[in-house]
Amino acid sequence: MTLDAAALDAGDPLAALRDRFVGADGPVVYLDGNSLGRPLRATAERVRAFVEQEWGTRLIRGWDERWFDLPLTLGDRIGKVVAGAAPGQVAVGDSTTVLLYKLVRAAVAARPGRCEIVVDRDNFPTDRYVVEGVAAECGLSVHWVEADPDGGVSVDDLAPVVGADTALVVVSHVAYRSGHLADVAALARLAHDAGAWILVDLCHSAGSVPVELDAWEVDVAVGCTYKYLNGGPGSPAFGYVAARHLADGSFEQPVQGWMGAADPFTMGPSYTPATGIRRLLSGTPPIVGMLGLEDMLDLVAEAGIDAVRASPWR
Repeated sequence: MTLDAAALDAGDPLAALRDRFVGADGPVVYLDGNSLGRPLRATAERVRAFVEQEWGTRLIRGWDERWFDLPLTLGDRIGKVVAGAAPGQVAVGDSTTVLLYKLVRAAVAARPGRCEIVVDRDNFPTDRYVVEGVAAECGLSVHWVEADPDGGVSVDDLAPVVGADTALVVVSHVAYRSGHLADVAALARLAHDAGAWILVDLCHSAGSVPVELDAWEVDVAVGCTYKYLNGGPGSPAFGYVAARHLADGSFEQPVQGWMGAADPFTMGPSYTPATGIRRLLSGTPPIVGMLGLEDMLDLVAEAGIDAVRASPWR
């Protein structure tokens, strides 16, 4: 089948949004948005205003006025626009690797007496490396799943290996090499039927395809913001913890820091975790790295994630 690129461009309902990106009017045909998204023109103005006004004039008062709550307010925005999560379950901060460690470590601790983590060999290297590290740290074993590298993880792949010994199943929503879109709802049911938790990596799906973490009954999830959410190089990741695990106290993250404490500014002698999703935080969040993300979430909300998914150039 021959594709007429000009005709596809002309018929794309999102074509008018192209001009909002820096460099989109140049000669480069950029196909690596899955590694680093283009910046929005609006972000240049947002960064300038931040330096000259918020940072430059408000200084440390910015923490009281906006920055302290930004990991959570921005997390709620991510939940609403691209993750299918009700408020109070998503927080922004740390790198993808650090959040993966926190979530994997907390998940296996929440399932005591179970000795295995299930993950596929074709998952993204960071996921596999973190799983191996946590397994070694906690005296667990890794049960490797051999999924089709031209496809992705399916219920048929997991059903024979997920059982009474499984503490956690780790899957990617979108396979980073094949583009396979996993049936997360079915995989979550399989994990839960065995008494295990499921962790879903959204790094290649957040901002690209519809995600419904609450409806799929996912336990924990992680996603980056520098790909389809255009936060910029090294922009922070986001983590999701289902409200039920925050409410019943089963989620305890392992990197205890002052920003996740119940009363950070008391500077108390011992750590007491904050209630809710704030307990996922550890150190001071990277506020500058969140600026571009705010603009892109606005644009995705305007376009609609279903329209992004349907676009021929997504």
